[in-house]
Amino acid sequence: MKKLTLTTILLLFAASVSLYAQNFTVGARGIMQIGVGTYLEDDAAFRIPGVGIDSQTTIDWGGAAFAKWNFIGDFGVQAEVVYIHNSIDWLAYTALNTNKANYSCNSITIPLMLVYDIHLSSFITVSPYAGGAIMFVLGDLILTSTSGSGTTTSEYKTKDPIIWGIVAGANVALSLGPGDVVLDVRYHPTFNDLYAIKDGATYDICHFGGLQIGVGYQFAL
Repeated sequence: MKKLTLTTILLLFAASVSLYAQNFTVGARGIMQIGVGTYLEDDAAFRIPGVGIDSQTTIDWGGAAFAKWNFIGDFGVQAEVVYIHNSIDWLAYTALNTNKANYSCNSITIPLMLVYDIHLSSFITVSPYAGGAIMFVLGDLILTSTSGSGTTTSEYKTKDPIIWGIVAGANVALSLGPGDVVLDVRYHPTFNDLYAIKDGATYDICHFGGLQIGVGYQFAL
């Protein structure tokens, strides 16, 4: 009797694992980020008298790995690890001249989103999603400045390099081979600014946001 009970438990466990495994999807994608919503704050030039700033939209690149679990039918939750090289091109100008400059930093963002799968056919699935995201700035903020005398690079420590935001968008999965080609479009606005430390003082440098376009591949486990 004990052997029969143990066998039954093992069979039920194996069946449940198989059922849940069918609801898991994993994948990876490359990302192009357009800096929509990324801009410099007034402290970007470290409050140097007579220096103005003019930020410009920048295109950056990165990649992501993701896992999705459909816990009730077509409803699911998706977690990701996203790497982006963030940058902001800008002009520092005075009454006499204008210099090109660039701020850059690397980041890891972890979004957690609710997803709903809409099956348009056996080959096409559209999945809108939305959720929260935590962005961790890695290392220092790099300032590269170019003028008539050459190019200089400076590094500044960041203060409280954790940036909160949200993510909203949709992807289209096209069945191909053992999995799906995934086309992803999303917007990632943030709530707080990035601060840098120079000569013991703290400066409000920039605000991040991005329109991300991704292409990748996913498959069910």
